[in-house]
Amino acid sequence: FSIMSESRNEVYIDLIAGWASGAISIFCSQPIDTVLTRIQARPTNNVIINKTGCAVSTAKSLVERQGMLALWRGSSPMIGAIPFQNSLMMAGYGYGKRWC
Repeated sequence: FSIMSESRNEVYIDLIAGWASGAISIFCSQPIDTVLTRIQARPTNNVIINKTGCAVSTAKSLVERQGMLALWRGSSPMIGAIPFQNSLMMAGYGYGKRWC
C-alpha cells in the first residue's frame, strides 16, 4: 500500500512540474514569437523593410505603441494547451521510468 501511495505522490509531482514548466516556457518565449509574427506579417513590397525589419526595432515599436503586455498578446490559447501537454508528458515519462 505504501508503494502505491508513494508512486501516486510522484505522479502528482510530475504533473505539477510539467504544468509549471509549460507555463514558464510560454511566459519566456511568447514575446519572441509575437515579434517574429509581426515581422512576417509585414507587406513585402515595402522597400525599407531591411531597415525596419529588425526584431529589436519591431519589439521597441510594439511596446511604444501598445504597451509591454502587447508582447504576450495571443498567448491565451497556449496557456490552456501547453502546460496541460507538458504535465501529461512529464507524468508519462516519470511513470515509465519508475515502472519499466
